[in-house]
Amino acid sequence: MTAFETAWALTKEWSPSWRDRAEELPLLEDMNFAERNDTLMGEGTSLRVHPHPLDSRFVVKTPHPPSRRMANMWDKSKIRPDEYNDALMATARYGLEHEQEGNKGLPAFMEQLGFPVASEMYVENPDNMDYLIQPKMGYDNRDSSLDYQIDRHYKNIGEFALESAFGDKETPSNWAEDPKGLERLLDFGTDFPDYWDWDGVKNTWSGKQQKDIPLGEWMQESLDQHEIQIPASRLLNFIQDQPSVYSGKPSHGLEQYLETIEPYSENPKLVKVGGKPIWLQGY
Repeated sequence: MTAFETAWALTKEWSPSWRDRAEELPLLEDMNFAERNDTLMGEGTSLRVHPHPLDSRFVVKTPHPPSRRMANMWDKSKIRPDEYNDALMATARYGLEHEQEGNKGLPAFMEQLGFPVASEMYVENPDNMDYLIQPKMGYDNRDSSLDYQIDRHYKNIGEFALESAFGDKETPSNWAEDPKGLERLLDFGTDFPDYWDWDGVKNTWSGKQQKDIPLGEWMQESLDQHEIQIPASRLLNFIQDQPSVYSGKPSHGLEQYLETIEPYSENPKLVKVGGKPIWLQGY
């Protein structure tokens, strides 16, 4: 286990109602902890992660200074001009610009539908640095107090349920265990998403499709191998009802994916695996 994984191997707080508890937390007036290294739990190219100073059940994510962010980029040729901002604001996170306006961001809506994500809650801090709150997750030591037996087959299949939704899902440190021991994506990147990761539905699935059946049917058969059904219609409606935020983004392949698979999906109200909403029940 790496140092980062060890730091996250703590009490895991995620539950479907975690945002209700997080919204009750006082606004952080002292943000000096954001620059400290002794409490740093981890960091990526965009954000630093610290324990919430007022509630150990949560973490706080704050942006790197711009000079640090540029140094952390893997491939500087892929940085767009508008990324050279004076600071990386919390609203640059995927879907949070809309949440800042008082609406539900895409990761939060997908979390509500039972997708395997632990969303980030945007907090506007008028007199200081804006920040994100997220429930504390972990890598091991499953909470044995939960009376829920997990089929090991379900533990790591979240990536299939999140097809075309987010970039960089292959990075292990972008996932962590919730209290039931199921993996959830907790890092959603910036913008829509990792714009160099998407090449369109037809190109992305080229070579995988059985040529004698429609592409959407082949996509659903790929989910059927893991007993997954997604609420394609509900998620597609959410995206298309907010075209200025989500719909029609050239690099945003989720809408295209949902349009293709929707006619062949059972379209449950919630994500189902083996007929059950495994990422919502039992917490």
